[in-house]
Amino acid sequence: MAEAAEALRSWWDRGQSFAAYVDGMTVNRERLRKIEARYALPEAARAFWRRFRGHGWRALILTADWCGDAMMAVPVFCHIAREAEMEARFFIRDDHPALMDRYLTGGARAIPKFVFVDAAFQERAVWGPRPPEVQAYLDAVRRRIPPPDDSAHETVKRAVYREVGDRYATDPAFWAAIEADLRRTLEPVAPA
Repeated sequence: MAEAAEALRSWWDRGQSFAAYVDGMTVNRERLRKIEARYALPEAARAFWRRFRGHGWRALILTADWCGDAMMAVPVFCHIAREAEMEARFFIRDDHPALMDRYLTGGARAIPKFVFVDAAFQERAVWGPRPPEVQAYLDAVRRRIPPPDDSAHETVKRAVYREVGDRYATDPAFWAAIEADLRRTLEPVAPA
C-alpha cells in the first residue's frame, strides 16, 4: 500500500496544472472554456463537495485535448475542485503510458480518468471515462455507423462523432450526469 502511494506521489510531482493543460491545448480549448463558463455546480451538490475541504484530497487526471469526453468532464470537475478545495494535476494520456496503463477501461486507454487520492496519496476512487447516461447515448449513436467494409462507413462515422462533440459541448444534462456520477463514485469514501 505504501509503495502504491509513493508511486502516485511521484506521478503527482510530474503533472501539469489546469492552466498549463489548457495553455497547451490545440483542440477543444474553446469548447472546454465555454462549458466551464456555462456550467454551475448544483446547490444541492455543494454540501457534499465541501466535505473534502481541509482533508488534502487530490485528483490525478489522465486526459488529452482531442478527447470529447475530457472536453466535457474536465470543466465540470474544475467546478467541483473549487468547491472541494481539491488540487488536481493533469497528465496527457499518450505522454504517460505507464500511468495510463494502470487505469485501463476494459483493456483500453479510455479517457478521461480521474484518480482520487487522500492526503497520504492513498488511492481512494477512480472515475471515468463517462457516466452511464452518456455511455448509453454514445452506444446508441455508434449503432448508426455502418460496418468498416461499407463505403459509407467513414462519412457516417465522421458525422456521428461531430454530432457527439456538438452535444457534449452544449448539453447541460450530460454535464449534470458527470457531476452526479462523480458524487456517486466518491460517496462511499468521502470524509464525514
